[in-house]
Amino acid sequence: QSSPNPGERNQAPERTRSLPETAVPHSQSAPDVASISRAAEEGNASSQYDLGTLYENGRGMPQDLVRAVYLYRKAADKGYSNAQFDLGVMFYEGRSVPQDYGQAYFWLALAASGTVDGVKPEDVEKWRDNAASQLSPETLAQREEGVRKWLEHPPKVD
Repeated sequence: QSSPNPGERNQAPERTRSLPETAVPHSQSAPDVASISRAAEEGNASSQYDLGTLYENGRGMPQDLVRAVYLYRKAADKGYSNAQFDLGVMFYEGRSVPQDYGQAYFWLALAASGTVDGVKPEDVEKWRDNAASQLSPETLAQREEGVRKWLEHPPKVD
């Protein structure tokens, strides 16, 4: 099951956003991708996100949604709002991961607590609210508690 039908009240906004400025445009060469990859491997959250975006969009390398989700998760775990948003959307849509509105809500709520480049705050909130509308009250309460705990004590990441 994918995003709600256009006529439904809880329609998710379009997920349109240009690639981050640090992402590799078509004209850049492989060594630039290599430098982003190196920084990502060294744990740089912004580079992990940028590399995930390149994999998701097949820019500078073959498209690999599984790798994109992996890299988004690494950056999201470090509190990188852009990655939290994209990861939440992927769980909402079931893109290369099982559709999971609970996971979608968790990541989108974290993203809504920060700033997502290129996405209006109200659109991030709409995605979060649409995921919430798919959850039972009990599950939503559990996810809200998880978000609260994460914000109070973000996980320590190497």
